[in-house]
Amino acid sequence: MRIQYRLFIISLVLAVSYGCEKERSIELENVARFSIEEADPITITKDRSYFGALHSTVKKIGDVAVDSTGNVYMVDEYRKRIQVYNSSGLNIGSIGKAGGDPGEFLKPGKLTIGGNTLYAYDESLYRVNNYDLDRSVFEDFIQLNVADSLGVDSLQNTVPKQFYVMADGNYLVAFQKVNAPDDRSLHFYKVNTEGEVISDQLMTFKSKSLYIDNTMTNQVIMMLPYEKETLLATDSQNNIYTLNTEDFLIKVWDAEGKYLRAYEYPFQKRDLEESDVVEMFTNVFQRRAIRGAELPSEWPAVARFLVDDKDRFWVATITENLENYRWYVLENSGEVLGTFDFPRKSKIKTIQANYVYAVELNRRYYSEEVVKYIVEF
Repeated sequence: MRIQYRLFIISLVLAVSYGCEKERSIELENVARFSIEEADPITITKDRSYFGALHSTVKKIGDVAVDSTGNVYMVDEYRKRIQVYNSSGLNIGSIGKAGGDPGEFLKPGKLTIGGNTLYAYDESLYRVNNYDLDRSVFEDFIQLNVADSLGVDSLQNTVPKQFYVMADGNYLVAFQKVNAPDDRSLHFYKVNTEGEVISDQLMTFKSKSLYIDNTMTNQVIMMLPYEKETLLATDSQNNIYTLNTEDFLIKVWDAEGKYLRAYEYPFQKRDLEESDVVEMFTNVFQRRAIRGAELPSEWPAVARFLVDDKDRFWVATITENLENYRWYVLENSGEVLGTFDFPRKSKIKTIQANYVYAVELNRRYYSEEVVKYIVEF
């Protein structure tokens, strides 16, 4: 009887494994493979426009968005508002203010521009404030708090974590569920302009895990830089793109979450050394926690993933030089347009009209600013 039981367990494991492999093979049908070995160099040069530090308006910058005229909108995390600059870098006003009323912010987060509307997500109030850019005035807001407004049983005990404005005018919203620090997941649904869930779950994947160290007097909770995660972006054609940072592989989905195709780029991942991770932190407790963590043998392949206004992909890879990312720019069809190295500490926020906008520290004013770069292919 015991032998039969063991045979049953083995058969069951094999069946489950086969089922998972079959699902994976079906999911990854229609894969196009591209080489990045001979990618052409892309030239990135600083423009004369700077946004922020020279006017001493922003000390800490959150998200950044740029409209079709070149106006720059940046989250002022300290004043809890959105600062607005013209294309020459002159501060021309602000949008919103600190507070809990409609049009105000407790924690302004992601910015998105669609047509003449600026969408600004409040990470504390779980709502999207919409502003008319022609008049720089508040229009309305959409509440995304599940317990208060959405009424979807499967989304109870979740919080809205990410939102994306789709080309059809609806929203793609990621709701996060946390069972434990190392068991966090994102669940994606479509939400209409009334704040109502209008789809079944489109996709779900694991969130980046938190690392907890209880071996010292002070408990340490931190995000480790080598943890894998799935990055998501959308384009002007209502497509959804996902990239798990473990591999340089972009999956393409339609607006209903149906898998369409994938683009794969063979990539040699960098070996991970404990000293490299420790040097990224200055806090003594965090450095000790890292020394006690179980480290993987390699870094992830990818660190950042963006889609620009021309629906091109911008992918930052981790290479031997940890001071820089090696960026690759790809056509929407997967072809490689070129590559460039860019400092890791200079965080690219958005790309508009062949200009890169990156947040950097101005050491003279000890304030952050947005620096504009010209891109030449």
